[in-house]
Amino acid sequence: MTKEHAQGVFIRFIDFRGELLLRASAIDGVVPSEKNAATYVYLNGTRLTVELPYQTVHEIISEAEKARKTNGDEPYIEIICYGFRSRNSESRLKGVAMGKEYKTLINKALERFYFRLSASGAHAERAARDSLTRAIRSLYDVAFYADDLDALNELSELICAAECGEHIEPYKLGNIA
Repeated sequence: MTKEHAQGVFIRFIDFRGELLLRASAIDGVVPSEKNAATYVYLNGTRLTVELPYQTVHEIISEAEKARKTNGDEPYIEIICYGFRSRNSESRLKGVAMGKEYKTLINKALERFYFRLSASGAHAERAARDSLTRAIRSLYDVAFYADDLDALNELSELICAAECGEHIEPYKLGNIA
């Protein structure tokens, strides 16, 4: 997939807390990596590794390009990053495009949350709960843009539970694909 196939499509990278890691950048190209479960995305001369199959990334970008041609807008693809490090001109990124794998991401956020509670004591509970709520809210935003109604309903309940101080068990996340 070359720049011509993705002209006008931009990618914006955010972390678990919903904080911007990289501003929206125009896609220069997309190629499959050596691993079946990863894809290289080229942005402004930088190679990023997205841990999704090439076909999935290709379809997401193609749909965004179709929307751009139909509506005349500039679509953004948001990728949630759960690992990011930069080395020289190559950046490695592990991400999830358009909110896929919500369950895995939220369970990781929950693991960090309960680890913080056990390691820090009760005085840090509010800060840990706020961090968890921000992580779930960032996934909610991605689900909204992906028009994933089932995930939106489930994530809304999780946000309420986190804000009210309820205990959230990982098995409650079963409805999120």
